[in-house]
Amino acid sequence: MATAKKRSTSEEKTLVTDLQAAAKEGKKKLAAALRVIAKLRGQGTESYDELWEQVRDVLEAEPPLWRHGDYKHEADFIRRELPGETARSVRRNILVASCFTPKDEADKGISFLEELALYAQQRAGASKRPAAIDIDRMFVAIPSGKLGTVRKRARDASVQEVRKARRALRTDGATGKAASKQEKALRAAIAKAEELASVSVAIRGGQASFAGVPFDQKSLRALGKTLATIKL
Repeated sequence: MATAKKRSTSEEKTLVTDLQAAAKEGKKKLAAALRVIAKLRGQGTESYDELWEQVRDVLEAEPPLWRHGDYKHEADFIRRELPGETARSVRRNILVASCFTPKDEADKGISFLEELALYAQQRAGASKRPAAIDIDRMFVAIPSGKLGTVRKRARDASVQEVRKARRALRTDGATGKAASKQEKALRAAIAKAEELASVSVAIRGGQASFAGVPFDQKSLRALGKTLATIKL
């Protein structure tokens, strides 16, 4: 019995030591990442990809590196270390930096590339963002009235066309049933708000559900304002 108790105490001490070492290493990695982020933020748009890939590594590590600091939550980290950004803009920038090249960003702009990445994700039915996207090899299926659907090379499409293509993808994947008029109207209203570009809508059994709503004050206010103006 004494031997078992001694072994248990030894294991507990080892666990505590390991946790302390992990915490120390986490703090070290966070400090190094923050120095890099501060440096890259001072270099302007030329360091866009490097900056947001570094931020991605801080936020998406397991566990997130910001947990090794004195931040209350992710939003607190963003407020203190990325002034001027919101949770919405951070997600957008990480998405674009992860999927596209600096040349694509300069040629097509961040808003267009965000829509294109979200379109690729929706089309694949994926829960995670897509891997690197070659916009010269990618095509967008754009609804075109009586013509049905027109395929256009992604580089030649406009941001409005990509948004239209995204809306067309939002159907019931299980049944293939087209969205109702009410659902289409709701989606169209939400699509007008830039903060809600990632939001999907479904109406089933008399209930409306929303997915992908950014959890930040600006986006939630935009959703509330949009819903308040809708006439059923």
